Amino acid sequence: RVFLGCDAVDALEAKVFRSRATAVRAMQVLVDHDLCYHVLHPEPFQDKQRCYRFYDDYDFVLEHARRRLLQAEKCSFWKQYEKGSLAYHAASTLIHNVNGIVAQSGRFFGIQNLQRHWAAPTWIRKLHDVRGLQSIAQQALVWHFSFGYAIALGFVTCAEEISQVCHQLIEDHEVALVVLRKIRAAKATVMRHLQEIALQH
Repeated sequence: RVFLGCDAVDALEAKVFRSRATAVRAMQVLVDHDLCYHVLHPEPFQDKQRCYRFYDDYDFVLEHARRRLLQAEKCSFWKQYEKGSLAYHAASTLIHNVNGIVAQSGRFFGIQNLQRHWAAPTWIRKLHDVRGLQSIAQQALVWHFSFGYAIALGFVTCAEEISQVCHQLIEDHEVALVVLRKIRAAKATVMRHLQEIALQH
């Protein structure tokens, strides 16, 4: 089911189109319309020895569901900001993180996107070791943990909202269950992190 871009162009040039350039443009149209994709990362179609794959029905439905889910997550983060339950910086950071994976076929927004906001940056730890700057380091650390907590809480709130409407967002029952399991697993991991933060502070 995986094919090389140059092989697809060879076949189209030989059997359908008269020029290689037209065959490449035709393949790019398929990529643009999410009918086939590069197996490792999103990129424009290339007439090279790069691996591509056509979506089968399940892949196509799952990818469509993933994109709808990511859009719903961005809407949730912004609505939380508008209601005043999520600070602007936290909401915009979450939305920016979602935007970063939209084009990455098969990637869902989850724990791997949040973890880097939780660990104390090295510069804060180094600042804490400098005599006379401990109070500044402590303030920076408190702000950092507060920000990480806000982001985690925003994600949990979003996961709860989307869990309730998942079957309305995604029509295919089997795909909706797969997505729901991913949301619940990510939420459980983030909840554990929130509990750890609460115990530490």
